[in-house]
Amino acid sequence: MQPTSIAFAHGAFLVEVEPDFRDTRPGKFVVHLSLLEQGGNLLRPLVGGDGGRLVLHGRSEPHAFSSAIRFLAKHFGALVGPTEPWHPQDMEWGQPVVVES
Repeated sequence: MQPTSIAFAHGAFLVEVEPDFRDTRPGKFVVHLSLLEQGGNLLRPLVGGDGGRLVLHGRSEPHAFSSAIRFLAKHFGALVGPTEPWHPQDMEWGQPVVVES
């Protein structure tokens, strides 16, 4: 699945769904989430209270993507924009954003 940007009431986010290469069983997917700032060129990864990167899981790409939408809506308000393919220009990584799950 192509990286996707999605706008919520309290921020725009990059949602990246990919196969979980750490799990040898087929059909497992992981989602990485980042807050997008500066027009989508600054990525701030979402991390848990322990400082580790927040990773969501799903049994399929659509399930993993739906899990990400529900998680982001719960923590950052209602979905307010369409989902769009993400095409960075001059991407930079910023400070992580701590989210309690």
